[in-house]
Amino acid sequence: MDEPQTNRKATVGWFAIWLLTFLASLVPVILHRWSGIAEIIEPFRYPWGLLPADLLFLRHFGELAHWIPVILVIGLIIAIRKPSLRRPLVASGAALTAVFSSIYAGYAVIIVSMYLRSYSNAMEGNTDMLQELYVKPTQAEPQR
Repeated sequence: MDEPQTNRKATVGWFAIWLLTFLASLVPVILHRWSGIAEIIEPFRYPWGLLPADLLFLRHFGELAHWIPVILVIGLIIAIRKPSLRRPLVASGAALTAVFSSIYAGYAVIIVSMYLRSYSNAMEGNTDMLQELYVKPTQAEPQR
């Protein structure tokens, strides 16, 4: 009688861990999609139409984040069909989510801090390399 109850607890346990991992994998997707990163970085295009490499990588990295939940769902399907693979699949899914989310968050912080520093310089009246590239002179400003 104890064995089915223990088996049920184990099933609920690994599914709860998988669900938490799945929800954690959605954080980069939600941040990227709902904050509108792709639209925010559009004005930073060079005059000849290309995005700077760091911003292009951030955009592609955010789009890559959409595949992590898909991989986790595939892992769930495999884990349901093959109970012997549950532990390795949950562990590898959690590791994949943790590593990807950490790298995405770190890279986003680096990009934001780089561009916020330039914005801060602009507020103080100083110019820097980013402003030279992206700020287009208005009609009232003379060309340099």
